[in-house]
Order: sequence, then structure tokens, then C-alpha cells
Amino acid sequence: MIIIFSSPYMEDFIDSSMKHRMHEFRLDLSGDLKEVKWHKFNQFTILTNRGEDPDKQIFKRMLSSKAMIDLDIEEYQEYAEEVPSERLILSTHLRDFDQKQIEDFLDTSIGAKYYKLIFEPKSFSEMTACAKMIAARPNRKYIFNALGKWAFFQRTFFYHFNSIAAYFALIEPVVHSQPNFWEFTKVLAISQLENIVLLIGGGDLSKSGSMTWGNDFYSDEELQNMMRPPKSMIDGEEYLSLPKEKHYAYLPAPINDIAELHEVLDWLKSQNAEHNVFGLAITSPFKHEMAKYLGSHRHGVNTVAFWKEKTFKNSYHEGFESFVSCTNTDIAALSHILRDMKIAKDALVQLYGSGDCAYAFAAQLKRQGYTKLYLNARNKEKLKELSATLELPMQELEKCDLLINTTPLGMQEEDDLSVLPEFSALIDLAILGNNESKLIDIAYEKDIPFADGEDFWVIQHIFQRKEIDEAAF
Repeated sequence: MIIIFSSPYMEDFIDSSMKHRMHEFRLDLSGDLKEVKWHKFNQFTILTNRGEDPDKQIFKRMLSSKAMIDLDIEEYQEYAEEVPSERLILSTHLRDFDQKQIEDFLDTSIGAKYYKLIFEPKSFSEMTACAKMIAARPNRKYIFNALGKWAFFQRTFFYHFNSIAAYFALIEPVVHSQPNFWEFTKVLAISQLENIVLLIGGGDLSKSGSMTWGNDFYSDEELQNMMRPPKSMIDGEEYLSLPKEKHYAYLPAPINDIAELHEVLDWLKSQNAEHNVFGLAITSPFKHEMAKYLGSHRHGVNTVAFWKEKTFKNSYHEGFESFVSCTNTDIAALSHILRDMKIAKDALVQLYGSGDCAYAFAAQLKRQGYTKLYLNARNKEKLKELSATLELPMQELEKCDLLINTTPLGMQEEDDLSVLPEFSALIDLAILGNNESKLIDIAYEKDIPFADGEDFWVIQHIFQRKEIDEAAF
């Protein structure tokens, strides 16, 4: 098994390549190549140039070194007589899964040391199908790496997909969606891929809170301090404990539906008995669908824990073949933030959004007795449906005591905030990595009390870990 760092040329790393930790230098992303120490590259270095080289000057320098040379199959004929097969990584980059194109590449008559196949799978089954095609050809060394939403999952388990290597960005990705090596190392160090919580969602989950902060918990003292429960989580002598010392890592599984989730779970069981999936952290658009699948009384759930035995907290689920419990820690987090911010029950509240989170929040606010609650959203059809279902009024307020934003509105510079009212307090769930939203900027500027996406995520995450810990340990 080989891990391959990928980066532009950096002299500091020129001597870092070794047998099981190779280094690819993308020369076309490296600027001026005059200072490149070509003679220092060894046989565990990979040189790749996807840029123009009309006089083959760059190629000749690549060839003068001892490094492996990556050539796309489309450009191979131009260099066929010059590259020794033992130094060649023959690669192909497909837009998506195409069985015939993949088989043609796997069976090419061109001799090479490694054959690198890259494509963007739309489903989990496309990756397993590719892995089976590779398994049927055991006499060659194939590198199969996924791009897109499945990139992190597939490259984390690359060996189980019959790939001998996985490429990871050393600093910034050299191609879109390329996972970062340090994020992968973090997952490996925390769990050894034995103890896993699957992060379930419908798109790219790499910037979600669980991936951005959740996997930092055990290695970041500052984050551990940040995750200590706020005042509202301490009732008298009762204290919500932090996660136990048994570690587990969050791994993204960007499924298309519940059936595909079962494909992933069955695959993990079939690969290695040591892959313990302790639970699921669920994001949009599956919160409502998962609640229905589990037969929960809740409209949506964001946390599922798998139990080994029956307790009063769980029930047996035929689909998961396990005792399960489920909850929505978003609701618990909202209640505690409202208490912390001392939002009165007669406060004028504008809730913006029409998705699963907006539904859960609106229902909870209504249950808690907030009598001046008004709904608004960009999607007017869904807004009407939400209003009718919960029997709550729709209205675009000009001013409010509390604005709750459950959408990404405010994360992009071009976002129009004129649809939102002036506010005296703010709960803003918009989150994208460590970036602040424009709403939070306004709150800072006007010295308005707020809870941002990071604050909210931390509080719900404590509840989520407590739920999963109780089942797992």
C-alpha cells in the first residue's frame, strides 16, 4: 500500500519520497522550473506535467531524473519510444463511470509500472464495480482514485477498492475534490478505521462540521476546551459529560438514498470485521427520510446510534439488523441556545428557511410557546407547505427580536440579505468551513448577541457524541 503526496514542486520535500510514501510534483502548477533540482529526484518521486511542452524541454528534464513519469494515455504515443515502461505511470481521467472505457484502459497493451484510473463516481456501486474489474486482472498494479463527493471515502479505503495507492493533497488540492493528507491522517490516527461514525448527506460533505471539527476533537486541546458544555447544559448538579476516551472518526458517505446506505454498511462488514460503525450523523436531505425509515415520531432525526443489546432507549430495526436509537440533537441545541440568549416567549421571531431543519425548529418553537413566530423562505412552495402543516403564519418582517437563519444565505458575497429583517439577536446556521457569514459580520458590527454555525454545531455535537457514546461503549 502506497500513500502519494501531491503538490506543486517544493524543494523542501524533494528528499521526502520513499517506497510507501511517494511524492508527486505537478510541474504544470509549479511556476518557474529553472530552480528545480532534477538530479535530486529518486525512483519514489512522480513527475507530472499537464501543461504545454511544445519542444519537450520539460519532458527531457523529467526523463533525465530518476523519477517516475506520469503520462496520460492520450499523450502517450508522443513519448512512446522514450519512456521506459518501468518508469511509467500510465493514467486516464474519465468524466464519469464508463465500463467499456475502464475495461479498455485496464486491458491496454501499453506496458507500464502502474496504471492510474481516475473518475468521478455518481454512486457507491460504480466504485465497487470498478474494484471488481480490477480484481479480475491481478497481474497488474492499478491505482484507482475517485474524485467528487466520494473521493474521501474511496481514498480512505483505497486498498479495499483494489488500488495499490491513493493520492492526497499535501497542502492544497492539485485537482478538484482531492482530499487533504492531514485530514486522512487524522481519521487514521483517531480510529485506525476500526471505529467509525458515518456522516450521511447528499453532496460534498468535506466542509461539514463533523469533518471540519469533529475529527479534530481528540487531537486539538483548544477544540476540546471549546466543546465544554455552555451554562445552559448544566442544570444544578447534573452535568453533560464530554465524550469518553474510546475514539471514533467521522467518515463521509454521500449517499443517494437509504438503499445506498445499506450498500455501504454491507460493504464495510464484508471487507473487515474490525470496521465498527457505531452510528450515523445525518445531514440534509436525509433527516426526514431517516425519521420515516426508522418509524420515529420526529419529523427529522440527525443522530442514529447502533446498540449491541436491548435497553429501554432503543428498539430493534429489521433494516439495520441492530438495536437502534435516534434523536434530533439540533432541537436540543436550539433549546439551550434560546435559554443562554434569554429569548422571551413573547419575542418576535423570524424563522428563515423551509427545509428539514426549519421544520424541526418551527415545531420546537411552537411547542415551547413562542407565540409571535413568523416563517419566511426563498422557496415559496415549500414555505406554504411548512406553514400549512404547522399552522404557523408566513410573513416577511421588517424588524424582529430574534432572526433564525437555517439556510446558507449570507455565505456568498453576492447574497441579497434584503429579504431578512433587522434583528436584535441572531441564530445563524450558515456554515462553510471556518468562513463567517455576512449576517455574523452585521452582528459583530452592531454588537448584537448571536450564535453562529460553529457555536450551534459544537452544542449539538456534544449531544450527538453523548448519544453515540452511550450505545457504543
